[in-house]
Amino acid sequence: MPNLLDADNATHYFDEDGDGIINLFDIDQSGNFYGNVSGFPDNDDDGTVNVLDGTDIPLPLNFLSFNANVIDKSRVSLKWTTSDERNVSHFEVLHTLDGKIFQSIGTVQANNKVSLNKYSFTHKNPIKGYNYYKVKEIDFDDHTDYTEVKVVFVDLVEISWSIYPNPTHDWVTISSSVNLPEAEIQIINTSGQVIYSYKGEIGERSIELESSNWPSGMYYLQMILPDRREVFPIIKK
Repeated sequence: MPNLLDADNATHYFDEDGDGIINLFDIDQSGNFYGNVSGFPDNDDDGTVNVLDGTDIPLPLNFLSFNANVIDKSRVSLKWTTSDERNVSHFEVLHTLDGKIFQSIGTVQANNKVSLNKYSFTHKNPIKGYNYYKVKEIDFDDHTDYTEVKVVFVDLVEISWSIYPNPTHDWVTISSSVNLPEAEIQIINTSGQVIYSYKGEIGERSIELESSNWPSGMYYLQMILPDRREVFPIIKK
């Protein structure tokens, strides 16, 4: 039998670079691993793909989407879709006002179908201001998974702002009537230069900025929020 058809011939049937393509058909012995070529996931993030990892726990489902939208001032609509559900018990809808400590506000039973699954939940009478949501999946073995976090603004009243002291010397405080979510804060001089920038989670109603090193003059404080942009003038003495 010719070598290229001989299964006992290691030269052609051995996979030197472990990419799942035997030498006979592999023009590039680059060492690209089989799991990477095939796109197999690594559920426990230990560096060994599921197909070769006996300790990996198969994910009970795939979260395909999650959306939160304000219906009106008394209702927020939450919708999510999944696929490949196996051994899934139910979902918990989690909510917080500060973006940190979530609490359950409802439960939705799982369909447990491998096809596309659509779910919805309505949060009635949410608190005014920014509301954070995520969905927690719980399977029958108590394993869990989460969606990403979504934030919406329930506008029962307009946000009121205070910037003080203004004029300022060493510190300036930005205070609002609601808890602030993740935001970007910029201090801009009259030439349009950004002399200070901060981006991150705030989770409170106020934040302090040190202004002692700003040259005297007029500045603009720009607050970029998920749903709006606010600009306030500040005078540094």
